[in-house]
Formats: sequence, C-alpha cells, structure tokens
Amino acid sequence: MDQEAGLPLEIETEVRNVPGFDTDLLSQVTAGLARNLAKRLPCTNSPEIPSVL
Repeated sequence: MDQEAGLPLEIETEVRNVPGFDTDLLSQVTAGLARNLAKRLPCTNSPEIPSVL
C-alpha cells in the first residue's frame, strides 16, 4: 500500500497526571520528535520545524 502524497505531518503531545510538569520541556521534546520524523520520512517539501512548538 502506497502512502498518499500531500498529507500533513501533525504531532500532538500531552502530559497527564504530573503536576507542575515543565511545558517548555514538552514543547522541546515535541519539536525534536517532529524534526526526527521529518528526516526519516520521505518529506518532499523540507518542512521547517521551530525549536519549540
């Protein structure tokens, strides 16, 4: 089965039940995950992912 072209890459992360969790850290981890996925997937448009989402 072929991957359909033109599908957006969307990543959502959430931390539950951890009072006071650092949301800046979560943003950095999410951005890192998005960058790694974009490198490993055959993205044709070279998406630019900010350091923090």
